[in-house]
Amino acid sequence: MIKARPPRLEQIFQTYDPPLYFVTICTIHPQKIGDLEAADHAFEAYVRRARDEFGVGVGRYLIMPDHMHLFVRGGDDFKLAQWVNGLKRAVSVALGATMKRPLLAAGIFRSRVA
Repeated sequence: MIKARPPRLEQIFQTYDPPLYFVTICTIHPQKIGDLEAADHAFEAYVRRARDEFGVGVGRYLIMPDHMHLFVRGGDDFKLAQWVNGLKRAVSVALGATMKRPLLAAGIFRSRVA
């Protein structure tokens, strides 16, 4: 022990946790999501598969008439933009959106929470 220095605590926290993101996905040209129940079913199916097959965790989420909010965290190889694009595609297909009549806007709003 170095004189006049208090003993160090052992490491009690992990040195790295994957980031937790808060994500907002908006509809294009502020239009309403026609069938919120169908959107919710598609969302839940995508999230379940992401958890079971890729270890991606989605926490609380909210689907509003013209946008969605969610918390998401993945592993070391998690690519947020790619994952969100898949989610948007799954929800859009379930609601009958097409390339000529898209539902969800390009891009996402995200902030790192932790």
